[in-house]
Amino acid sequence: MLKKFRYFLVVFAFLIFAESHATHIVGGELYYDFLGANKYRITLKLYRDCLNGQPNFGGLGEGDAILNVTNYNKDVIFQFILGVPIVSKVPASTNNPCMQSPNGVCVEEGVYTKTVTLPPLTGGYFLIYETCCRNGSVLNLIAPSGQGSTYKSYIPGPEKAPFNSSPHFNTYPSLYVCQGKPINFSHTAFDPEGDSLAYSLISAYNGLNTDSLVQYKSPFSGAYPMTSNPALNINPASGQITGLPTMIGQFVVCIQVREYRNGKLLSRHYRDFQYNVISCNILVDAGFADQPSKCMGTSMTFQNQSYSNFGMTHHWNFGVPTLTNDTSNVLSPTYLFQDSGKYLVTLIVNKGLPCADSIKKFVYVYPQFKPQFIVPPNPSCLKTNTLTYNITGTMQPTATFTSYFGSGANPGVSNLKTNNVVYNTPGVYPIKIYGRQFVCADSLIDSMVIIGRPTAQVDNLPATVCDPGSLKFLNSSTSEYPCNYVWTVSNGQTYYESQPTHTFSPPGTHSVLLTIFRGGACPDTILSPVYEVTVFPSPKADFVATPSITSIFDPEISFESSAMGGIVYMNYDFGDGTLSPYLNDKHTYLRPGIYKVSQTVINNHDCQDVVFKDVIIEAEFRFWVPNAFTPSQDGLNDVFKPLTIGVTDYKMDIFSRNGQKLFTTYSLNTGWDGMYKSEPCKQDVYIWKASYTNEVTKKHVTETGHVALFNQQ
Repeated sequence: MLKKFRYFLVVFAFLIFAESHATHIVGGELYYDFLGANKYRITLKLYRDCLNGQPNFGGLGEGDAILNVTNYNKDVIFQFILGVPIVSKVPASTNNPCMQSPNGVCVEEGVYTKTVTLPPLTGGYFLIYETCCRNGSVLNLIAPSGQGSTYKSYIPGPEKAPFNSSPHFNTYPSLYVCQGKPINFSHTAFDPEGDSLAYSLISAYNGLNTDSLVQYKSPFSGAYPMTSNPALNINPASGQITGLPTMIGQFVVCIQVREYRNGKLLSRHYRDFQYNVISCNILVDAGFADQPSKCMGTSMTFQNQSYSNFGMTHHWNFGVPTLTNDTSNVLSPTYLFQDSGKYLVTLIVNKGLPCADSIKKFVYVYPQFKPQFIVPPNPSCLKTNTLTYNITGTMQPTATFTSYFGSGANPGVSNLKTNNVVYNTPGVYPIKIYGRQFVCADSLIDSMVIIGRPTAQVDNLPATVCDPGSLKFLNSSTSEYPCNYVWTVSNGQTYYESQPTHTFSPPGTHSVLLTIFRGGACPDTILSPVYEVTVFPSPKADFVATPSITSIFDPEISFESSAMGGIVYMNYDFGDGTLSPYLNDKHTYLRPGIYKVSQTVINNHDCQDVVFKDVIIEAEFRFWVPNAFTPSQDGLNDVFKPLTIGVTDYKMDIFSRNGQKLFTTYSLNTGWDGMYKSEPCKQDVYIWKASYTNEVTKKHVTETGHVALFNQQ
């Protein structure tokens, strides 16, 4: 709970401070020096726009400038009022005597110093100062006037370092840089203990939260803070900032320096500032092209890129320390260095004149290093799997090379200039060859495709088939390139398709051979194994149905088998769901129709044959209606119903003389028993009406007639 309360105090204090302290902050830095006896001198440098911002820094009638000291978890432990700053104006010079400094520029530096006592604390301390606000005209931030600034520094705990002073930057950058002109500024820092320092571009910190970063407007970021080509960059070792701004405007830049002691990170230090890119009218500008390569030999031509609004002279000094005549006044001279090495070359334009300019660049002079990597054709063939790699070209005998030919290659790694490499499997092998001569390096990064030999294979050839056996060959051959196929069967047939269909016959042993012909980058011929197929004789199914056509009145059919060929199994299917295993059998059909009868036979080679024949049972039609009945329940003529054959969709109604319906049935098996509503009908003549479908003619018929009912006592 205490931690949360302290954090609230920090944020609340910042909100109050932001209302009253300096606006339009353009940069700052916070660092400390260890004085001994747990005492530290803390220095805060703030830079503000003194034309457009609040009139004073904190401590000068604008409220106090407060420094928060937290533990490693950011709990506030101490707060210090920094007091009154020493204020001075930052010179607005562009550091170019041939360009007039812009008017209407005012940036002030406020320097706060305070000595404090901080007892050793495990985890160390964070020194934090938060303020508001940034210039509203900054181009690389979203709503810049609503974003503040945080400056902090870290004092490591005694477990990391018993004492330490933070690095601090040596020089503040020029307030202005020129559009289209290179930036070349030494943004180095000094470390009192001589710790190692590493530099980088990072995102600046906002002012609301100690770890909150400013919000950059796309496409800007901490690593790409301004429109530039080449992009703004800082050398991680030297702190040299380079780049070429291409867009006019104001851009927030933040530099981080990491402090290392004995190879271990000790602290991080920050400074942000504002680059103002303007359009400059420069009368004279010295420049020459960068060295395209460090390893071009000892003869070097320098391409002059200087310009002037009036006539100009050129004076070159090629930086040979043992010579005084290593100079030239030629526009773009060629100089022959006597030895390899690193030389600082100077070009002075208009030397001795009031408006002169100069530029210095290091050039590297080393013997030519132009290796040529001679590699085998790509792709290459596994059939000739030994490939030769050669390294030739212009180089010194001391040049070294390391070649990586990929996992599975033999050798996989080599330091020779000529290598015979064996590949045993197809695939894509990464090739990396690195060469070095003095400080010069060259490399080849590529990949070698090894094309494997084709394979000839058929997957679905059985060992045995039954005569005749028809089979579509399943070609499972493989090849990286298209192939031609030749299938040779021992009966003399030849096929040229990829997957032909062949019928194996007569019985006996047949052989199949697949030959693959491949052209293209890796021509090859491959033969498959010889596949042998044994063809067994098949049985012959046959039977006689007697009669094959008959009436439903005589539906019994005799079946007599005439199958042959070593039969060990036989089965009839009579077409009505009835099966029989007997060679000769009789079957009675219950309904008319055309029945497809099959006979299946299997011989001792497990070969099968099936034959189908039709048996026709012809339908017959009868519809006979009696004209009288005696429902006396004596079991003789008690029910009135028709006798039928070949009748479906049947219905019969019984009516009295006056048309009253007495009975209805839809079943041929259900007749009228002479009852109506459970009472016997009187002796009389009644009317019947029947409708049905004639199964022979397939016609629907309606008939009527009379029936006499006699009551016998």
